[in-house]
Amino acid sequence: MQPKPDSDAANEAKTRGQRLKRLRNLTNLSRQEFCERESLNINTFKGWEIGRHGGLTQQAAIKLSKAFSHYGVICSAPWLLAEEGPPPQLITELTPRDKKDHSQSECRQINNELNFLRQSYQDLVHYQLIDNTMEPFYHKGDHVAGIELQTKFHKLIGRPVIARLNSEKVVVRTLRRCELHKTLCLYAEKSKKHDIHNPEIITLATISWHRSPIKSS
Repeated sequence: MQPKPDSDAANEAKTRGQRLKRLRNLTNLSRQEFCERESLNINTFKGWEIGRHGGLTQQAAIKLSKAFSHYGVICSAPWLLAEEGPPPQLITELTPRDKKDHSQSECRQINNELNFLRQSYQDLVHYQLIDNTMEPFYHKGDHVAGIELQTKFHKLIGRPVIARLNSEKVVVRTLRRCELHKTLCLYAEKSKKHDIHNPEIITLATISWHRSPIKSS
């Protein structure tokens, strides 16, 4: 006997939920922790994970694929929905290696990871730092990347971000709220003179990928 269409749909919803739970486990966050950090309704998210009421939708999959990138878990919406395309990838920091033997292979690895990210996310922004204003967390020459947001910047307060400004300038700073002027500000970690108060922000991207190339001696 052929399974009923509604039975097929229920099974597919549960399978999508299993893939979603697999991705969340890669973040090492509980369901509640993930929902709190990403401002998601926990009951809705639970329904997606167990395949309730039709399970995960396409719109939700797109949103979640971007959210997982905040924790170094790279996955496309098509894979989450139907296991199409490359499987999820967990981006981790590069292990320090001998400079002479591995500097070229390290550059290839960085480029390969960036290409993978660009294929997975159309709104990826990549930037290579040109100064040391974000030390000790980010150094001159470091590569960073993230998914751009054009709205809801308040969700990124307290996080290091890649900011695209109205002047077409791109900087890496920590997003904070200026209580004195009641505005968002971009703060440098190393020197206050590089702080940007009340910036005209076009897009922000929380940094979800970071590479520090080996410096040549």
